Parts: sequence; structure tokens; C-alpha cells
Amino acid sequence: MKFKVLKELEIILRYPKVFFFKNNTYIIGSDVVNSKNNQKQYWPCFYKLDDEFNIISEKKIFETFDRSDINISLWIRDININEEGIFFNFELKENINNESYKHNNYLVFTNDLEKFEFVKKYDYNIFIFKDFENRLLMSNLTKDEEFPDFFWGKYLFEFIINGEKIIPTFDNIVDYKKDKGHLVHDVLKKNGGVYDMLFSIRHLINNTPDFIYKFYTSKTTDFINFYDTKEIIIENNINDTKWCSYPNIFKKNTNLYSVTNQDDFGKNKNVLLCKVEL
Repeated sequence: MKFKVLKELEIILRYPKVFFFKNNTYIIGSDVVNSKNNQKQYWPCFYKLDDEFNIISEKKIFETFDRSDINISLWIRDININEEGIFFNFELKENINNESYKHNNYLVFTNDLEKFEFVKKYDYNIFIFKDFENRLLMSNLTKDEEFPDFFWGKYLFEFIINGEKIIPTFDNIVDYKKDKGHLVHDVLKKNGGVYDMLFSIRHLINNTPDFIYKFYTSKTTDFINFYDTKEIIIENNINDTKWCSYPNIFKKNTNLYSVTNQDDFGKNKNVLLCKVEL
């Protein structure tokens, strides 16, 4: 798989995702809505886009949850759309004294992007990336013994398949001893019951707490055993960003695209639009 960067969108959002609803195209992600003493609160915002992915509406902030506490930020982990409406997986993340985070995960429904209904709260205080077909694709956040003062710790794959906790296995690249972070981004269903999972690994730089993300894809039929694991090639002739983060794949007409953040995790740089080549 290859990502070919097409252009920078005039949008700054973290964890961007594109979705289509009622004949409209939207981009959603989290933006700063409050800041105090170098602390920032992020909250989901969305824009309507035209066919060239240009903004054609004012920014709208999700008001589904109470955002009066600056220690709490809200992140969208997944979007699923059916004939009823849109199901959003939200993560309400609480900063605990800049020492750790508490994760609360919710499933929320809307059929008009105006009124929202809470469907359920998950029992897991960890990263939940996708909930589909009786599977929870997650990463468990634990202390990093190598860098114990790094409050992010490390977060590695831990799935729930048919109610059973699973540590998935990969034919190569994924290393539960060396990797510092695993993030699931998208799952593409292919023929013959095969799925392609797009994910990131957080890699250390020169054995320091500084890190970069790299994108990978791997095939599976059961989300327990993965094979044909490969790094995704990023072809970028647009700017000098060193690497990318938090991709989201979507289909428009017959083409696959991705929006992704740059090497600042989406904090200050524009979202990138990429063409996806399988």
C-alpha cells in the first residue's frame, strides 16, 4: 500500500476523519477549544467540504459532553454509518495531574448531527479504536519500565474477540517487547473473508522518549493471527514533513483517499490529503 500526498488542506484538526452523510462530505477531528497555563483542551469539531475537499461551512463544535473541565478532552476514535444514522465512538480522556490519563469510552448515535443519543459506555479504561462484528480492537495502556517517568507509558494491542481477551500475533514487524505504541486506524474488508488492518507503531528515536509513528498494513481472517505485514510507503513531494500520523482511509467515487496529520501530531500543521494505492 502507498500513500501519495496530494495537497495540504486548509484545516488543522487532530485525528482527522472524513465521512459522507446525507449527500454531504464532512471532515471531523479534535481542535483546541480552551487553553490555560500551557494546558490545552481538545474537542471534536467538524466542517462541511466540497468535492475538492475545500471548507464550505463554519466550524461546528460537538456539544454532546460537558467540556467545563479543562482537564478533559474528547476524541473521536471511529465512525460507522448505516441506514439509521451515524454511530460515533468517543474517548473522553481525563488528565490526572499530568501524571497519567483516565479513558472513558462511549458509543453515541445521531441521525442529524444536531441531537445525540448515548448508546452505551464501555467497561474498558483503555484505547478502544473499533467496535464491529463482535470484536473490540484496543490497546492496553501500561507503565513503560524503560522510561517510567514518561506519563504516556506504552500502549500495545489487546483485542476482545467474542468476549475473549486476545493478544494478536503478527508474522513480522510488530514486536511487543520493543514497540512503544500500537494504534488501529482502519479495517478494509476484502474478498474471501480477508481483512486488511491499517495501524501505526510508535517507534523510539535513538533510544530516547522522543518518537515517530510509522504506518503498516496486515491481513487477517480472524483478528487473532495476522500475516503479510508491511510498512506503508508515503510519497510526499508537497512539503518537508518528516513523517505522518493518525491516518483515516475513505472511499470517494471509485478512489481511495486518506487524511492524515503531519509530524507534529496535528497540533499546528495542516491536515494532508493522500491518494491511496493498494
